[in-house]
Amino acid sequence: MARLLQPVDHGNCFVLFSCVQDDMNLTEERKAPLRDKRLDEKRELLAMQFKGSIQVNVILMHAFCVFNCLCHIALSLMHHFC
Repeated sequence: MARLLQPVDHGNCFVLFSCVQDDMNLTEERKAPLRDKRLDEKRELLAMQFKGSIQVNVILMHAFCVFNCLCHIALSLMHHFC
Protein backbone atom coordinates (compact mmCIF):
# COMPACT_ATOMS: atom_id res chain seq x y z
CA MET A 1 0.00 0.00 0.00
CA ALA A 2 2.81 2.42 0.84
CA ARG A 3 4.22 1.79 -2.64
CA LEU A 4 1.14 3.48 -4.07
CA LEU A 5 2.17 6.65 -2.24
CA GLN A 6 5.86 6.49 -3.27
CA PRO A 7 5.37 8.87 -6.25
CA VAL A 8 3.89 11.48 -3.91
CA ASP A 9 6.59 14.09 -3.42
CA HIS A 10 7.44 15.64 -0.07
CA GLY A 11 5.20 18.68 -0.54
CA ASN A 12 2.13 16.69 -1.54
CA CYS A 13 2.79 14.14 1.20
CA PHE A 14 2.93 17.00 3.71
CA VAL A 15 -0.38 18.38 2.44
CA LEU A 16 -2.10 14.98 2.50
CA PHE A 17 -0.66 14.24 5.94
CA SER A 18 -1.90 17.59 7.26
CA CYS A 19 -5.36 16.94 5.82
CA VAL A 20 -5.50 13.54 7.52
CA GLN A 21 -4.46 15.11 10.82
CA ASP A 22 -7.16 17.77 10.43
CA ASP A 23 -9.76 15.13 9.60
CA MET A 24 -8.80 13.27 12.77
CA ASN A 25 -9.34 16.45 14.83
CA LEU A 26 -5.97 16.06 16.54
CA THR A 27 -4.77 18.73 18.94
CA GLU A 28 -1.55 20.59 18.16
CA GLU A 29 0.16 18.60 20.91
CA ARG A 30 -0.71 15.35 19.15
CA LYS A 31 0.12 16.66 15.68
CA ALA A 32 3.64 17.80 16.63
CA PRO A 33 5.27 14.34 17.01
CA LEU A 34 3.60 13.18 13.79
CA ARG A 35 5.04 16.14 11.87
CA ASP A 36 8.54 15.11 12.95
CA LYS A 37 8.27 11.68 11.35
CA ARG A 38 10.39 10.80 8.32
CA LEU A 39 8.80 10.95 4.88
CA ASP A 40 8.67 7.16 4.54
CA GLU A 41 6.93 6.92 7.94
CA LYS A 42 4.38 9.54 6.86
CA ARG A 43 3.73 7.60 3.66
CA GLU A 44 3.22 4.43 5.71
CA LEU A 45 0.78 6.21 8.04
CA LEU A 46 -1.08 7.61 5.03
CA ALA A 47 -1.25 4.13 3.52
CA MET A 48 -2.71 2.73 6.73
CA GLN A 49 -5.22 5.59 6.85
CA PHE A 50 -6.33 4.95 3.27
CA LYS A 51 -6.38 1.16 3.54
CA GLY A 52 -9.83 -0.30 3.01
CA SER A 53 -11.18 2.64 1.07
CA ILE A 54 -8.87 2.63 -1.94
CA GLN A 55 -11.56 3.58 -4.45
CA VAL A 56 -12.51 6.68 -2.51
CA ASN A 57 -8.88 7.59 -2.04
CA VAL A 58 -8.05 7.16 -5.71
CA ILE A 59 -10.81 9.65 -6.44
CA LEU A 60 -9.42 11.97 -3.76
CA MET A 61 -5.89 11.64 -5.13
CA HIS A 62 -7.19 12.48 -8.62
CA ALA A 63 -9.12 15.42 -7.20
CA PHE A 64 -6.00 16.56 -5.35
CA CYS A 65 -3.98 16.31 -8.58
CA VAL A 66 -6.62 18.32 -10.44
CA PHE A 67 -6.66 20.90 -7.64
CA ASN A 68 -2.86 21.05 -7.71
CA CYS A 69 -2.91 21.58 -11.50
CA LEU A 70 -5.52 24.31 -11.15
CA CYS A 71 -3.35 26.04 -8.55
CA HIS A 72 -0.38 25.95 -10.92
CA ILE A 73 -2.52 27.34 -13.75
CA ALA A 74 -3.84 30.11 -11.49
CA LEU A 75 -0.30 31.00 -10.41
CA SER A 76 0.87 31.01 -14.03
CA LEU A 77 -1.98 33.31 -14.99
CA MET A 78 -1.25 35.60 -12.07
CA HIS A 79 2.40 35.85 -13.10
CA HIS A 80 1.41 36.39 -16.72
CA PHE A 81 -1.03 39.22 -16.03
CA CYS A 82 0.75 40.87 -13.09
